[in-house]
Amino acid sequence: MAPPGLAATTCPVTVGTSYCEIATGDTDVVVTADSEGHHFLLNSWTVKGVSQLFYEGATLRLSTSPTGVQLESATVDPDTSTISVSYLESGSGVRLATSFVVSDIPPVSEIAETLTVTSLSQSVSIRLYAVTDFDLAGTQPDDLAVSTADGTLFTETDGTTTGTVEVLSTPPDAFEVAVCISTSCPLGSIIQQNTTIPLDDSTTVSGPADLQHALSWDRTLDANQSFTAALRKTITVPEASGQLAAGGAGLVLLALARWRAARPGTITPARRGESCGGPSARRAGCG
Repeated sequence: MAPPGLAATTCPVTVGTSYCEIATGDTDVVVTADSEGHHFLLNSWTVKGVSQLFYEGATLRLSTSPTGVQLESATVDPDTSTISVSYLESGSGVRLATSFVVSDIPPVSEIAETLTVTSLSQSVSIRLYAVTDFDLAGTQPDDLAVSTADGTLFTETDGTTTGTVEVLSTPPDAFEVAVCISTSCPLGSIIQQNTTIPLDDSTTVSGPADLQHALSWDRTLDANQSFTAALRKTITVPEASGQLAAGGAGLVLLALARWRAARPGTITPARRGESCGGPSARRAGCG
């Protein structure tokens, strides 16, 4: 295996869009990056074969009129499960770079994401948005979306499936959770229509509905100055009850075999109606 970073390759391009994919365990993630535009998109996040995300996007607003954004690079490194994307706004010399590190330790699928904005040549005021639209359990309507009062932890649920966005460094200046419908989708319009809106720090919305979440950071950067926001995003899909029971029974049978080998004699059976593979195993005398 090559040292970290040396295995990175340029993502394949189709009709001006780079497609970067990482598959590990039960997780498959696709990031798309257009050759022109102010944002990239975390375009697909599949766990256990079920799509859990409509999109997640980041986009910049500048104090100066942009003259054109160029995609500098889009790479994927299978050895470190990392996708990296970099854009440059050529008129103002502002770079937006991000990385996604994908991991899968059931029942949790995780993306560690960093967003770095750098001004290369002048003082400039910027606003960075990050908008997340989960479609948990493969359906657009979800049950509940809640943010902490400081905006550093967002949790969305649909049945037993949970999605989170946690800000690990650089807390946001504003945040919002909102419902998206066909006649009003304010957070979605930030990415899809490049609108600029103030986020209202609302913390709770209920479904069933299409629920969205946004963060924003406002900064004035001098030449050669940058700031970075680090996010941890997770999707938790509980194991099916049948899988848990089978796994528990296997562990108990292994324990019984070892117990017998170490201490021959009579094994105390479970009480009537109780199973060594179920929740009552610890109190049933199952070895």
